[in-house]
Amino acid sequence: MVYKGLKEIKKNEILLGVENFIEIRKIYQSRLLRTQLRLNNFKNLYPDFYKQYEYYLFQRVALGCALSLVDVEYEDNKISAKVYRQLQKSLQMGLKQLPKIKITLQSCKSDDGINKVPLFAGLPGNYLKQLASKC
Repeated sequence: MVYKGLKEIKKNEILLGVENFIEIRKIYQSRLLRTQLRLNNFKNLYPDFYKQYEYYLFQRVALGCALSLVDVEYEDNKISAKVYRQLQKSLQMGLKQLPKIKITLQSCKSDDGINKVPLFAGLPGNYLKQLASKC
């Protein structure tokens, strides 16, 4: 979304004026950097969950895009109604059959995993053990 926002801002650079354009671009670039850092931190803390989520998300996006393309092809009369329905049914079935994400936070078995979370880092050991037992 940030990339798309930056693209739109660039298109309207003249309307915004140079100073406003530079300021808005800085804000979006800062958001992009923060988002990338958060994702990297999440990926490092919960690599198994992240891999599952990433796989699920990319499959869902790919199937969704394919559905949109099939709609366009049908609207442009490039494929028949029969082929359209078959493709649509197949792609929708693929969406329904995507594997569910299994949430397993193995790091909650000990206070070491809790200590990796920036919010809890540096807490005394007895607090970390209490938190870990609640997981």
